[in-house]
Amino acid sequence: MNHRLPSLNALRMFESAARLRSFKLAAEELHVTQSAVSRQIHTLESQLGVLLFRRRNRAVELTDAGEQLLPVMTRAISEIGAVTRRIGSAGQSANDPVHLVISATPGIAELWLGARLGRFCRAYPHIEPEILVSTDLKPLQNGRADLAIHWGTGAWPNLQQELLHPTMEFPVCSPRLLERGPPLTTPADLRHHRLLHWQSRGWWGAWLRAFEVQDVDWNLGPLLHNYALALDMAIAGEGVALADDLLASEALLNGELVKPLAEVRAPEYQQQLLMRADPERPEAVAAFRDWLHNEIAQHDRDNAVLREPRPFRADAPARRPRRRSAITQK
Repeated sequence: MNHRLPSLNALRMFESAARLRSFKLAAEELHVTQSAVSRQIHTLESQLGVLLFRRRNRAVELTDAGEQLLPVMTRAISEIGAVTRRIGSAGQSANDPVHLVISATPGIAELWLGARLGRFCRAYPHIEPEILVSTDLKPLQNGRADLAIHWGTGAWPNLQQELLHPTMEFPVCSPRLLERGPPLTTPADLRHHRLLHWQSRGWWGAWLRAFEVQDVDWNLGPLLHNYALALDMAIAGEGVALADDLLASEALLNGELVKPLAEVRAPEYQQQLLMRADPERPEAVAAFRDWLHNEIAQHDRDNAVLREPRPFRADAPARRPRRRSAITQK
């Protein structure tokens, strides 16, 4: 006997909502309204004659039936995607341009990647990169981006991840701040200075605890949700920021910032490169991945002095403005 299949659109919405455990996140991933997701799943449950979710106040849980259906749907959607990508690739000329979307946090996009992207374009003229600036992984998770550069500790399910750069963080400030005082020669001297916070005051708290610094109130100071803004305030002599040797390298080398203390800490969060297991453009993804790792390695070789556990001073402080890349914020 032939059985009529349930609505494929409803099945797709079920898979997204079940995987994300949220109707709201499924709606964002599929670019539809939350009520549309709810209606389609209600239709699917009516067609099957069984509940797939238990609705809670702010969350949903899978029933036994939903748990049985989810892995089947995830596998089916993945296989359909793989086949359609192979079919599309087979019909594409080797000379056709390839569009590659990279999601990156604002700091690395503005302070590091934008200034180097031209080298990638010259090395791979058939690949047309697009940079999405995002503070989360939604562009990669919803299929909008092919790769993501993101801070984290690892352990993202369903994503391949590689350590992009072993981050070392340390205080930085303007040389003018040191000239006018008070002195900043030991971590304890930070109590005489304004702390500049990026994203969370916990970064400074962790750094101070690592070196057993007492009597510094790390709950005070402006909180900025953009890495470049924190560095800009430090360059303006408005306080001391925590920086890392990758994103602050240009400002340190041209003398806009100095590293006044020897104490260097490896934070829990590191720069990671994230990819889906079955990328739509695997050759372009591999090309960008290899190029990015090579650029990072070259950067570390050229700027090894920044990673040394000692104060760093630029020999010739040049007050040239820091380059800004023309990358649109998501």
